Amino acid sequence: MPNVSPSPYVHPYNSTVDMTDPISLSLFLPVVQNAADSVLNGPRTEADMPSAMSSSNPMTVYVNGDLSLTSFTGYGLLVVRGNLTYTGDSGWKGIVIVLGGTITETGSQDGGEFDGAVYLANLTTGGPAFGAPTYIVATPGGKGVYYNSCLVAASLKPFAYKVVSFREIPYP
Repeated sequence: MPNVSPSPYVHPYNSTVDMTDPISLSLFLPVVQNAADSVLNGPRTEADMPSAMSSSNPMTVYVNGDLSLTSFTGYGLLVVRGNLTYTGDSGWKGIVIVLGGTITETGSQDGGEFDGAVYLANLTTGGPAFGAPTYIVATPGGKGVYYNSCLVAASLKPFAYKVVSFREIPYP
């Protein structure tokens, strides 16, 4: 019998990032950070999230450090380079990528829900292999995590070009 191993997952629209390879993922993170609508150095809370973010205006938020959310729902792409802690009445509509190794739900409040996609990995080892990730539900209360392809697509808006310089050519 042949030895069959799964091939690394590489999304067909982005063949440059292998989400199963810590080195490939680490090299891609600066690209996301440079294109983010908001870059926050942690630890941070929901008070630090961009006020312009809404369901009609999803944003890319990059947090360098831990993030704690209480009674907050965000929209778009969230990258946390630390650990994510949230209460049961918090949620996200889009993609959540947590690379510190731990997601913790605290509080038994109801109503919070993560719709889209959640990716949890432990990049804190710094080597060529992932560490063990941990998802902790201390006191269950939220509605859960649900895959939603429409919200995933909405959060993957193309990176906007940023004006680096401008020159006006005079008309003769």
